[in-house]
Amino acid sequence: MNKLEKFELLDSEEFIEYDGGIYEEKNEYPDERLFVKFLKASPNLKSLKFKDFYISYATHYFPYIVKFCPELETLELSLRSQHRDPSLGQLGQLKNLRTLIVGSVADGWVESLAECRSVRTLSLQCSALTDRDVLGLLHKMRRLKKLNLWGCRNVSSALVEQYSSVISTKWEKF
Repeated sequence: MNKLEKFELLDSEEFIEYDGGIYEEKNEYPDERLFVKFLKASPNLKSLKFKDFYISYATHYFPYIVKFCPELETLELSLRSQHRDPSLGQLGQLKNLRTLIVGSVADGWVESLAECRSVRTLSLQCSALTDRDVLGLLHKMRRLKKLNLWGCRNVSSALVEQYSSVISTKWEKF
């Protein structure tokens, strides 16, 4: 059985890195059949990172991730798009997902992110979130222990101070 626990897709570099090794990729985007085959063979996958992907390409793989990676605990989405995509809500089906890191959060993503109720640490790089959005996340994501906000200029310092036991404005890497 495959014991691979960490996998990283690096689109801009056009290669795939896994547990310190590298697969060269000749296509601009990883071949869907290859990726699905990999996911099927890696049921113990704990960490997955999409680096520098357009949101539409990353979310295309979400149904496969949900189906074949039930043990996934950490997901990092470094995305290039500011377009709203409700597909993020599919990640709420990952019952073991504890850490979710999302770069470039777009306006309107709060509803989708709030579906990820098993998440305990949520890190968001954003500019569009407001106090209302943050309060919505805190209300819906009851297991959330740490909310890292970076570049969220529309979130007031009063709210950050009020919820300082949960909210941090320092970018923390996990």
